[in-house]
Amino acid sequence: MADIINSRKGKQALLMKKFKSIVDEISTRNESNFHSPPTITLGDEFQAIATSVESCCEVLINMEELILEKEVGFKLRYVVYEGTIDTKINKKIAYGMLGDGLTKARIRMNDLKTSKNRFEFTLDDTPKMKLLNDIYWIMASQIDAWKPKDYHLISLFIKEHSYKEIANIMEKDNSLIWRRKKSLDMEQYQRIKNIIHTINLYE
Repeated sequence: MADIINSRKGKQALLMKKFKSIVDEISTRNESNFHSPPTITLGDEFQAIATSVESCCEVLINMEELILEKEVGFKLRYVVYEGTIDTKINKKIAYGMLGDGLTKARIRMNDLKTSKNRFEFTLDDTPKMKLLNDIYWIMASQIDAWKPKDYHLISLFIKEHSYKEIANIMEKDNSLIWRRKKSLDMEQYQRIKNIIHTINLYE
C-alpha cells in the first residue's frame, strides 16, 4: 500500500491526475510483478498484491525513480506487509478482497502517517525485514535530500548515461556534469540498489 504525503496541499485535481498517471504507468511497466495490479482505493492511496517481496522492492524503486523522472511534485509513503488473503485474488483490480494481511497492512499504513519514515516492511523473515527497513530508510534519506531542480539530471544518471553523454544532452561542460554526479552521490545511490538486490538473493 502507498499514499501521498501531505496530499491536502496544492491543487487536488491536478495532484490526483498526476498520481493516477504514475500508478497506471507502474502497473503497465511491472505487470509481471503483481498478482493484483496497483489500484487507487481512495483519492490519494493505492494497494496491490505483489508476487513476492523481491517484486515489491523492484516496484518501489521503479516508482520512486518514475516520480523523479516525471517531476510530479509529491512523495509517497509505502507499506509492504506479508500476510494472508482469504478470498480469491482479483487479478484485474486490487479491490474487494479480504484477509488478515490486508487488514494489518491498512493498520500499518495508518500508523506510518505519524512517522517520519516513508518505507516500512513487515515480513515473516525478521532479519531480512530489518535489513530492508534500514536500507530503504537510507535510500529515502538520499532521495529526499535531492532538490527538484536536479531531478532531470538525476533521472539521466539513473538511466545509466555516461556523464559525457549527459553533458552533450544538456549542452553542458563535461567537467561540470562529472562534478554534479559526485555531488549528487549517484554512486552511493547505485550501491544502495545493489544492496537491495543482494538482500533479496538470500532466503
